[in-house]
Amino acid sequence: MNQHELDLLRQEMDVIQQQGMKLSNQVDVSLQGSSSHDLRVLSEQVTSTMLHLDGLAISKQRAVLAVQAGQNELARDIARLLVRRKRVLRQLGDLGARLDERIHTLS
Repeated sequence: MNQHELDLLRQEMDVIQQQGMKLSNQVDVSLQGSSSHDLRVLSEQVTSTMLHLDGLAISKQRAVLAVQAGQNELARDIARLLVRRKRVLRQLGDLGARLDERIHTLS
């Protein structure tokens, strides 16, 4: 992985994180009175966003390879991106759990 590829991944992560924030706002509003159908649609969007994020071509192995190649700065950037991805996945997972709980309550 080179710096250009990392920059593209970072941009894609920015877009996904913005989608997550938008979904979070929609969920906050929807939990206050939407139908279970509307909540299921939001739940599917959250799942889709998580799958997209999880599918980003980044791994710990790429960081290891960067270190082995003496590219320590690149390795740190990859590690930061991995931590960020994990944090966003956790946030989206929590969002999905809130939706699922509310859907179950309405059913």
